[in-house]
Amino acid sequence: MNLGSVLAVAVAAACISGAQASAAVEIIDLWPAGGPPGFRNDEPESLDDQTGDDQRRDRFIGGVSIPTLAIHSPAERRATGAAVLVLPGGGFRHVVVDKEGHDVARWLNTIGVTAAVLKYRTYGPKKKLSSAVLEAGLADARRAMRHLRSRAGELGIDPERVGVMGFSAGGDFAIRLAAAAEVDYRPSFVTLVYPGVPFGAQLDFRGTTAPFFIVHASDDPKAPLLLSTRLAQELASAGVPFELHAFQQGDHGFALGLNGGGVRWWPTLFEEWLRDQGLLDRRVARVVESKPAGRVQWPVRTFWFAGAGAAFTAGVGATLVLWLLINGVFAVARRRKPR
Repeated sequence: MNLGSVLAVAVAAACISGAQASAAVEIIDLWPAGGPPGFRNDEPESLDDQTGDDQRRDRFIGGVSIPTLAIHSPAERRATGAAVLVLPGGGFRHVVVDKEGHDVARWLNTIGVTAAVLKYRTYGPKKKLSSAVLEAGLADARRAMRHLRSRAGELGIDPERVGVMGFSAGGDFAIRLAAAAEVDYRPSFVTLVYPGVPFGAQLDFRGTTAPFFIVHASDDPKAPLLLSTRLAQELASAGVPFELHAFQQGDHGFALGLNGGGVRWWPTLFEEWLRDQGLLDRRVARVVESKPAGRVQWPVRTFWFAGAGAAFTAGVGATLVLWLLINGVFAVARRRKPR
């Protein structure tokens, strides 16, 4: 791993350590061998801390050249096997790592969903936006999706239940993934929160089978609601199932409903939608390490508890039989005893 990668992973770790951790967080250098192909910034990453008086973390990472993936795993007793690739917003110049990233991942963990937060490549704050950074960010999102599915057994997730959740600019990448020609990149379900719609892209949803869950506020000044309603029309024309929630107030950047009002209910609506889709059914158990095909590997503790239970049961059974025999002999003796 080169110095740039080390620094990038260190920044990602610092962002996670500033808030309450999930059950387990693993940080992955997405392109470890020589770094990512194509676009890179000339300047190092910048960290803009906009945490307010309420002490709720709100940090923006700009000028990302070395993308990383932070995998938040839920507690084993909660894990359902579902997973979500979280794509924060930031106008393609920043990655909003807290309220649209790690905070979202921790919430998803509470409902048993594994969440992977992608810090994708972005321009620096003063750079002019071009297609190069859009293609780079999309390449990062594709690689992240493939990474999650390739490690499904190790992470305890179902490769057929790996979805994507995009906020604002991250919604652009999420939509592109859903319309990808390559099946490996397509998410199993798509969640869009005040999404930006891909610029000038000719998207074809006719091959898309993933259901959509879309959240927007009518008073959004940056990404008008019209973007989501037009997308809904395209999905309907292509026969793609979707659910669109348009709230009267919420502005832009409300994340998990931080701005109050009706938008605060969207996480609850989303959880119920997941249940309706059957995406929160427990179907996959965690596998600590890969094993040869055709062999079921149980954790040692399972055998220990099973063995202990069997021994306990056998011990109780033997004691009970002995007690019955002894009492039976005494009972017979008492009946035969002469008066």
